[in-house]
Amino acid sequence: MITELLIKNNPVTIGEATPLQQSITYTDHITLTYDQAYFTLHFAALNYINPRTNQYAYKLEGLDNDTQWHAVGNQQAASYTNLSAGNYTFKVKAANNDGYWNEQYTTLHITVLPPFGKPGMLI
Repeated sequence: MITELLIKNNPVTIGEATPLQQSITYTDHITLTYDQAYFTLHFAALNYINPRTNQYAYKLEGLDNDTQWHAVGNQQAASYTNLSAGNYTFKVKAANNDGYWNEQYTTLHITVLPPFGKPGMLI
């Protein structure tokens, strides 16, 4: 599950003036302004037997047509900077302490808006 969203290294809270209207864990889509396109997503697996041995892999579809999973060991965060205006899909999956990968990944759709007054083509 996705556990936290940070924009410019600041935790994002739920509110009217933020991209989150509910917990990031239960959010399936966020819209970011162009100046919020520097963000980090934290995630966790719900396996508590030996959580330090959980493994993670993620990808951001729509970024350089990246379709390959990035295996990051037990690292629990993914950071992106200066994304262009467009639509992206962040996917994360985990393997438990026995090394079994769960192929049911968590997905977050992300829209980055173009700068105000500048036309931008959203994919």
